[in-house]
Amino acid sequence: MLRLAPTAIGRATEFSRLGLDSLMGLETRNRLERSLGLRLAPTLCFTYPDADSLTEFLAGQLGLDAAEAEDEQDDDELLAEFDASMRALAAGGVE
Repeated sequence: MLRLAPTAIGRATEFSRLGLDSLMGLETRNRLERSLGLRLAPTLCFTYPDADSLTEFLAGQLGLDAAEAEDEQDDDELLAEFDASMRALAAGGVE
């Protein structure tokens, strides 16, 4: 939705600094709800304003321990998986 290369999205960069507005935030939330089967707050992208905090929250909602995942995979691999998931969501697909 932001039409940015995944490498342009820093994990700690706030989505709003990348151009995410309230409508894009709602669309992101809607796509995450559909793909993950979760009920999420409309303010999701503003409550968790960057990839790090959003990933940690979603991992918790899915019953995953983000700390364990980081121990098993290095940060670059986790970021690559997040980028692939976000690209699939942007394309309207479900992983």
